[in-house]
Amino acid sequence: MRLLKESVLQIWKARKAALRDEIATAERTAKAIQEKLDRLDEACLFERSIDIETYDRHAEKLREELTLARRRSISASGSNNCSFRTESRSTETALFEPP
Repeated sequence: MRLLKESVLQIWKARKAALRDEIATAERTAKAIQEKLDRLDEACLFERSIDIETYDRHAEKLREELTLARRRSISASGSNNCSFRTESRSTETALFEPP
């Protein structure tokens, strides 16, 4: 029984670490896309180095990418809410272990 518990705990810790990495990657991606969108805004609004059609085309694409990146981050963080009970179950273990 102890071996099973250790195995499950090891798998859970590995999955938790993988989810943490996935969330961090999605957040970095979202931040990078937001920075691109900010630069695009600056190029159009302040520097006037691109026309409105170019701005619209690129901004729409970046907003879609940003939405997807944020969804990945949210869905990964929602998957991170798994947990195991850690309280003592002395009466329950008697059912699985011989007396």
